[in-house]
Amino acid sequence: MSARATLWDFPPAARVLVVAPHPDDEVLACGGAIALHRLQGDEVLVLVVFDGALGASGAERREAECRAAARELLEPRLEFWRLPEGHAPSDHDHEHAVRRLAASLAEYGPDLVYAPWEGDDHPDHRAVARVAREAVARHVERSRADCTLLGCEVWTDLQPDFVLDTSAVHEHKARALACHASQLEDGALEASCRARMERRARAFGGRALSAEAFARILPERA
Repeated sequence: MSARATLWDFPPAARVLVVAPHPDDEVLACGGAIALHRLQGDEVLVLVVFDGALGASGAERREAECRAAARELLEPRLEFWRLPEGHAPSDHDHEHAVRRLAASLAEYGPDLVYAPWEGDDHPDHRAVARVAREAVARHVERSRADCTLLGCEVWTDLQPDFVLDTSAVHEHKARALACHASQLEDGALEASCRARMERRARAFGGRALSAEAFARILPERA
């Protein structure tokens, strides 16, 4: 835990964009934050980049699970790019994704963007993290927008700048995670998520049931 981490009882009021690599990453990374933003009346759009088609579950089931999870997270809007997962993007694909996301940012106008951090231990997550950072930077430069990018934990812990108490929506996140049943068959993913939420909650000295951690990516610290 970073000594400089700020503890949040609620997230800042904002127009929010969540960039999730796969269906289920939106819950793992910031499901509690999504539900809290919705609880306080914030508009939230969840953009799911990859189709999640690898493995036996298939893309249609993964998308249906994501829609069910969104209902548990108090109905953020959903958008699916349905890009094929599991490959290293070419420079052309990367630039195309940056341009597409920058255009979405210009159209939607978020104040706050959540995306995986670049140290996450999954190649698709790292690819999306790079796209998000470059797209937000490009959007801010072009439009002079006041937009913050926060990195999220999906598979791998980060050094947090902010820790959010998600106790008030703990059950919402638990039910949302359960909607992604195709990914929970061996129990490892659910156990890892719960352990991280409990570990992050310790920052609140016993007054929090669960928490999520975030690193500020943009704007960079002075």
